[in-house]
Amino acid sequence: MSAAKPDALLLDEMFCAAIARELAARGTDCRAVTADPVLRSLSDLEIFEIAVAERRVLVTNNMADFESLRRAREAAGGAVPGLIYTCDASFPRTRAYVTRLATALEAAARAGQTGHHGSVLWLRATDARLSASAPAVVFTGDRQAAPRTPSAPPRSRVPAGPSRSWPGTRSRRRPPRSSPG
Repeated sequence: MSAAKPDALLLDEMFCAAIARELAARGTDCRAVTADPVLRSLSDLEIFEIAVAERRVLVTNNMADFESLRRAREAAGGAVPGLIYTCDASFPRTRAYVTRLATALEAAARAGQTGHHGSVLWLRATDARLSASAPAVVFTGDRQAAPRTPSAPPRSRVPAGPSRSWPGTRSRRRPPRSSPG
């Protein structure tokens, strides 16, 4: 783990305050929108701007809205916070949810992977074992900046050709009709 100070985090409205308390107990500066009545009343754009002003990494499940805000702000040359995107598939809302998500967020914050301008981290449950030498999937703008987890091998493609049949099988195409005459 990095000796530098962990990234400060701002948890969007879908995350409970217990996650922020867990992170604070572990030494990570974290605010939760749900814990602050003023923050709860703000729009996504206003939350985005607060993350920029407070130099916090914004953690959210709302990738569609915040990615659109990030891209628009970046295109205009404005300041953009680091963003951590999560999903319920990676962190199902079970009894272990708070601890699992806090552990993964703590590792990402300590590794400092999203603290620079406009970077995006797609957080996975396996990111709890991150270190500075083994980064998670980090995107800067629209291009990937860090190694990816190996994916499944590419699927076979249907062979090209007029019949589009697999070798050794019959074509399902019918021969052309002959014209009467």
